[in-house]
Amino acid sequence: MFPDMWVFIVAITGIIFGSWALVSVTRAVVSYLQGSQENASMTTSELAAVVRNAVEEAVRPLEEKVDRLEEQQKRLTSSAPGEASKQLGVPPEHAER
Repeated sequence: MFPDMWVFIVAITGIIFGSWALVSVTRAVVSYLQGSQENASMTTSELAAVVRNAVEEAVRPLEEKVDRLEEQQKRLTSSAPGEASKQLGVPPEHAER
């Protein structure tokens, strides 16, 4: 019965310290969030600038891709029709005539 008592004591101690740690972490998070919300306000112009920057960053790769596709389209339309199909890797039987 002695080993069972140690298991019980260790389990109770773990529960107590685990609960204490959980409460401490929760308090720290709540106090951090309350403190950060006091200074979290933005002006309309600051918000607009943040949104503008985010949109520019998101759109930049798409604009580059569109530019590359437009250049490719110009090259293909300026070459002979059969050449365009070859450059795109389209089999001859599927190429437009």
